[in-house]
Amino acid sequence: MYYEWVQVQETKVSIDDNMKKQWETAKDEKERSKVLLIFSDNALDKLSRVMGEDLEELTRLAGDYAGLSLSGCFSAPLEKATRLLEQRCQGMEEKGVGPEQLEAMRGSLKQMKGRLDLLRKAKEKVVVTKAKEVREDVLRVLDIK
Repeated sequence: MYYEWVQVQETKVSIDDNMKKQWETAKDEKERSKVLLIFSDNALDKLSRVMGEDLEELTRLAGDYAGLSLSGCFSAPLEKATRLLEQRCQGMEEKGVGPEQLEAMRGSLKQMKGRLDLLRKAKEKVVVTKAKEVREDVLRVLDIK
């Protein structure tokens, strides 16, 4: 079976009737500039909200992914996801994202690191337990001979 990822661009056109009326009733270039500025601010606010919602979804999905990694006792995917979140957080800091979004990302990153630390500790305990079992087996075999 063969699958191919294809990037699809989705274009969405929306017309704000109120803004359209303001544009049409503007008498001169100064008023039209003012209308455009208001429209741009509204569009940026809307985009920020959408990005915030998408960031929350990404955070939730990363947490779900981490949970799957923990249940299978694989640390590599969780380490990669943690690095991805670290890079995303750094990128957000550099772009000057709002404090609420940045704090949400930092909280998710802290949770992810906590899960990774828990996984590493559990892995160490398994290794130590296995080493003790092997030691006991060797001692038992030596006592038999």
